[in-house]
Amino acid sequence: MPSLFDPLKIGAIDAPNRIVMAPLTRGRATRDFVPTPVMADYYAQRASAGLIISEATGISVEGLGWPYAPGLWTPAQVEAWKPVVAAVHGAGGRCEVVVAVAWDCPFDGRTPTARALSVVERAVALGADAVCLADTIGTASPARVTELLAAVGRAVPHVPLGAHFHDTRGMGIANALTAA
Repeated sequence: MPSLFDPLKIGAIDAPNRIVMAPLTRGRATRDFVPTPVMADYYAQRASAGLIISEATGISVEGLGWPYAPGLWTPAQVEAWKPVVAAVHGAGGRCEVVVAVAWDCPFDGRTPTARALSVVERAVALGADAVCLADTIGTASPARVTELLAAVGRAVPHVPLGAHFHDTRGMGIANALTAA
């Protein structure tokens, strides 16, 4: 039987161990949702995990669920994420960026595919080892899951892609099966 410290292949990611750091809402960004140096320290200190999953990363101010959450839609936010990702990679870690409200935003309605895709492309350009699209409020449908996953797959075919579905409207299992 494998131990927690044995390597594990997670899709295209070769993790040195079976420890995965779950996303945590840390609230350490600025009022303008810009990541801070303390976030680089926080994630780098945990880089020995097989995979670090980032806290939900906002795609717009309307799509954030808490104060001081990090975003990835302005140039300042993108620049501030660079040292965070660099710190994790510098410490030998791998990181997955979670894109929040990839399908729908509770305050802004349907998330345009192009908006979600632009955040994914920014995360990949920063050096994310994987990307997770999150149906944070549970309103996606299998047709829309197919649409967004196809668009992301065409744009960044080399990057491992995950999905996170809530079951608010009873579609979580259908969406997960569609994504598989």
